[in-house]
Amino acid sequence: MSRKDAGELAKIKTDVHVIWIEFGVDASMAMIDRDAEATIVTGLNPGCLFISYVIFAPGTTIIKAQERIYQDGYRAQCTGTAIQPAPQTSDRERPAIRTLPKAARTAADQIMRAL
Repeated sequence: MSRKDAGELAKIKTDVHVIWIEFGVDASMAMIDRDAEATIVTGLNPGCLFISYVIFAPGTTIIKAQERIYQDGYRAQCTGTAIQPAPQTSDRERPAIRTLPKAARTAADQIMRAL
C-alpha cells in the first residue's frame, strides 16, 4: 500500500487512525548508485535502512504525526556498501540485526505516544 493509498483509506475510516509504515533505504545520505540494479549487485550498507511512519487522523488526510527513525549509530554513517562498508570506530560498530529491531521498537513507541 502506498502512502497515497493510506491517505485515501484514512478518508473512508472515520472511526480509526490509519498508520502507514515504511521500511526504506535512505539513498540521499548514501554514497551508492541510485540505480536499483547497481545496489543489488554491489550490496547495501545496512546503515542506510530506516523506518518511517505517518499517522492520519480519522476521516481525513490530515497528518497527525510522522517521523523517520534511523538506526542508532548509523544516521551519519550511511556510506559505503555491504562489501566495502564505511569505516567505523569499535564503539559504533552495531550489527543491523540489533539496531533494526531497536529502531522498530522506537517507531512503535512514538506511534503509541502520538495516539
